[in-house]
Amino acid sequence: IVHAHPNRSPQPSEADKASSERAGIPFLIMSYPTCEVSNYYPTGYKTPLEGRQFVYSVMDCFTLVKDYYSQVLNIEIPDRQRKPYGWWNESGAESYIMSDYEKWGFKKVDSLKSGDLIIMQLQGHAPNHAAVYLGDGIILHQTLNTVSRREQYGNYWRKNTVCYLRHNEND
Repeated sequence: IVHAHPNRSPQPSEADKASSERAGIPFLIMSYPTCEVSNYYPTGYKTPLEGRQFVYSVMDCFTLVKDYYSQVLNIEIPDRQRKPYGWWNESGAESYIMSDYEKWGFKKVDSLKSGDLIIMQLQGHAPNHAAVYLGDGIILHQTLNTVSRREQYGNYWRKNTVCYLRHNEND
C-alpha cells in the first residue's frame, strides 16, 4: 500500500503499522511535499493496548477488544468489515456486535468478571461501543477521538450499558 503523509514525517504511524499488520502487506509512505519515503514491513508488531489514537475501523473500540482478547486471553475474535462511519445514527441501525456476539463465542451474563465485555449505546440508534471489564470497577476502552485508556466504570458508562457478554473460553 502506498500513501502520503501531508506535511508530516514519512515514518509509519501506529495506524499505519496496525493496518499493515492486519493486511499482511508492506506500506510505502511518502511525506508530501518533501517526497521523503519510508517503508514498513509487517513483523508481528502489536499495538499497545493503552494510549492508541482513535482511527475508525483501524484502532477503535472493537479493535481494542479484539487485541485485548488476543494478547491477554489468547482468544481470537474474527475481524469484520465495519459499516461506514456514523452507522449508529441511521434510523433502524443494527449493531454488528449484537448480531454477531454468539457466533464469536460470547453469551449474555448478569454480572461482571474480569475479561467480560460491556456493550453500550452512546447516542445513536443501536449499541455502538464495547469495553473490556478489567475488574475492581475498571474498564479498558476507546471512544471517538480519544486514546485508549483504563477508566472507572462510573455512572455515565453504567447508564448507557446495554448488556454484559462473557466469552465461552473465559467462563
